[in-house]
Amino acid sequence: MTITQTLKPSSANYWKGTAFSAVFLVPLIAVQFAINRERSTLWLILIIVVPLCLAGIALYFARARVFITDTHIGKQGIFGTRWTPKSDFDRALLVRGYTAPAEQPRTELFMFASDGRKLLRLFGRFWAEDDMGILVGATGATPGLLEGPAGPADVMRLEPTALNWVEAHPWLSAFVITFGILAVVVVAVVLVFALS
Repeated sequence: MTITQTLKPSSANYWKGTAFSAVFLVPLIAVQFAINRERSTLWLILIIVVPLCLAGIALYFARARVFITDTHIGKQGIFGTRWTPKSDFDRALLVRGYTAPAEQPRTELFMFASDGRKLLRLFGRFWAEDDMGILVGATGATPGLLEGPAGPADVMRLEPTALNWVEAHPWLSAFVITFGILAVVVVAVVLVFALS
């Protein structure tokens, strides 16, 4: 297989989205530090977590690629490349103005097989819309367009397999995750008091 074109993620898109999220996160972190300034654990967690997150982002940008050959599309992530024959791509859905809770609207690309399976997704926070168009053209998939603002429910109405359960139900999944964390904390507190 000879690679005819290589697409790379857009760091400009990523940092634009990150700046938007920072508007919400920086004040929350500042309040936590003000409340917990005498607890060294918070500083230790920050010193460990921030470099790990930055290293993960750097690794993604160093490895992520979409390869186009005469017969296949390859999507390379951190852990390897998944090759899909071009003939498997039936249709594409470009969503302009996709809105998820607490995120800046962005363009997303979903690509599907004729049986409805999602074959590939390019997240707008990483990939440029021009590259998404190049990919759709290279596969020969029937292009579809959803102009936003469009939320998860709008995307799921058009393509039921486009999103995973957590993304398709953002508020319900947030509730379930929060309830799960609270349950673990309550059990931990009860165990600590029971064993002391």
